[in-house]
Amino acid sequence: MKCRGWDDQRTTNNYIYMKYILFLVASILCLPSYAQIDANIGIYIKNLTVDQKNEEFYADLYWWLKLPASLSDEQAKEYAKIEFVNASEMNSEEVEIKKTKDVIYITGFCKGKFKFVPDYHQYPVDIQKLPVIIESVNQPETYVKLVPDSVESGKRTKHVGLDEEIEVPSYKIVSAGYQKEIKMYNSNFGDPEFSSDMKYSRIIYQINIKRDSQSFILKILIPNLLLLVISYLVFFIPSSQLEVAVGCTVTSLLASIALQLTINSNLPDIGYLTNADKLFHLFYFLITIALVQTVITFNLDKNGKKQMAERLEVVGRVVYPLTFLVGILLVLY
Repeated sequence: MKCRGWDDQRTTNNYIYMKYILFLVASILCLPSYAQIDANIGIYIKNLTVDQKNEEFYADLYWWLKLPASLSDEQAKEYAKIEFVNASEMNSEEVEIKKTKDVIYITGFCKGKFKFVPDYHQYPVDIQKLPVIIESVNQPETYVKLVPDSVESGKRTKHVGLDEEIEVPSYKIVSAGYQKEIKMYNSNFGDPEFSSDMKYSRIIYQINIKRDSQSFILKILIPNLLLLVISYLVFFIPSSQLEVAVGCTVTSLLASIALQLTINSNLPDIGYLTNADKLFHLFYFLITIALVQTVITFNLDKNGKKQMAERLEVVGRVVYPLTFLVGILLVLY
């Protein structure tokens, strides 16, 4: 009887263990499997405004995401979580999800401010890059790979994803398109179960804009050229007329400084010289040279060396414009 009771107990235990194992297997089979998938993503910008002073741009945009139709609803919601990395202020509308036999189509609308890193070395004939950086929120690159959507409705142009009516004041839109990138965060963000070397897939939608050179000519070159012409006239003023010559050069110098301050007021604080700064420095140098020449010829004339003063003025009439042309070539090229 003891042996039979022991056998019955062992049979009961084996039955319990078997049920437990079957429960674990069933649970594992029911868990969603997160294999790597390609998520096709695209955006369409219908409004764009650039604020170069604050190094940001404002955009209204539609975005969409295409996922494999084989995904469950839970997986689709997880994969659909995306982040606009460089957005500083973002207002998002309700996301819509539509499932067909081929794909799961997810779309949304958002508007906000996006930060960009300007490069003003070539200002005022510079090209700026305006990126919209999109990244998966929770899924690393091993699970989801963001891919630019290759099929877009509408006319195909080099301005992919941009409304045809968009215009940026003082700029011309050169091109727009997608780039793929892998981002690694060297941090586990305080979570010990999170790897510190996880890679995330990114899509960068970038708009390249070029400043209007005609605006540069009207606002910078023409006023300064007129000031240089005024300064150039001192080489034709008699060396004895010091007050007149000094008045021309000093007035031109102050006007050029005021013009530079006005031009640079539209830019953020930067720690390097732009091409516009170099041009203004060239103008300052030429005006100062004219002022120095005026003082030298006045002293020569005062000391009875009138002929030498006249020769110096003749030399200045030739050297002054040549120096300007060489300086322009060095700055711009």
